[in-house]
Amino acid sequence: MSIHETEVLIIGGGILGAATARELSKYKVDTTLVEKEVDWGWGSTKANIGLVCQGGDCLEFRKEYHRSKLVWDSIPMMEPLCQELEVPFKRIGMLGAFMDDEQKSKFAKMQSRAEKIGITSHQWIDRDTLFDMEPYLSKKALGALYDPVPAIIDPVKLNIALAENAKQNGAHTMLGTRAMDISQGMGEFEVKTNNGPIKTRFIVNAAGVYVDKVARMVNADNFVVYPVKGYVGVLDKRVGGLVRHNIWRVPPTPGEMNIVEPTVDGNIIFGIQLMQAKRDDLSTTREMDDEKL
Repeated sequence: MSIHETEVLIIGGGILGAATARELSKYKVDTTLVEKEVDWGWGSTKANIGLVCQGGDCLEFRKEYHRSKLVWDSIPMMEPLCQELEVPFKRIGMLGAFMDDEQKSKFAKMQSRAEKIGITSHQWIDRDTLFDMEPYLSKKALGALYDPVPAIIDPVKLNIALAENAKQNGAHTMLGTRAMDISQGMGEFEVKTNNGPIKTRFIVNAAGVYVDKVARMVNADNFVVYPVKGYVGVLDKRVGGLVRHNIWRVPPTPGEMNIVEPTVDGNIIFGIQLMQAKRDDLSTTREMDDEKL
């Protein structure tokens, strides 16, 4: 097979890899995006709930984490990006409903943490206001912490649009192309793939849950990925009007439902936090179905 040569090779065609390719395609940079699956967004991208949120509501998000800063800085960019690429974007807001004082205190801690890094959009709403906003919510709810900023998108549609626009701008895209090994030469890398070798000056590792495996190909083995398995249920559009906002609860016991929200297509989806799992385990089991009940 002939050798493909490029200046920047992006390994992984999920939403992050595709977004990187599109951004580089704005400049005079020879860019190649490779994806091991036969279409874009088949990995981690398709497995999330499409929520665009500030991250300040999550206990694990701290201002000293680089990931947190990227999340916060990206929020105002998402709506213009979706408009430019003509993919759905809908602002729905987020309600952290609490059932007792202990849950309320946890939300207060999250609000305090958010305010310390400059996120001031949260507001407390009482029980009557909450039920005006979400009339079908459990009557056990006493109130909520409300953030009007969060929105929903279709991550797979956005992923496809990013990759296609990158290609229109001149980036090379290669589906069904798996990175198998990387060797380093003088000022360049040679990446072995099932579709032939690729020579490149720079590599962007956007391989999702396989990012550590790609990193180890160049002896970067100083981190480990711990995949977590979750469960997302999709309800019929006939009940789509039952939920108007993203509704979530404080971090629950694994196996308990912790989030429900509408989609841009008119469905309702709900998510369940499960335990650590093997990265290739995409199964849906009877036990998982029982958990959601």
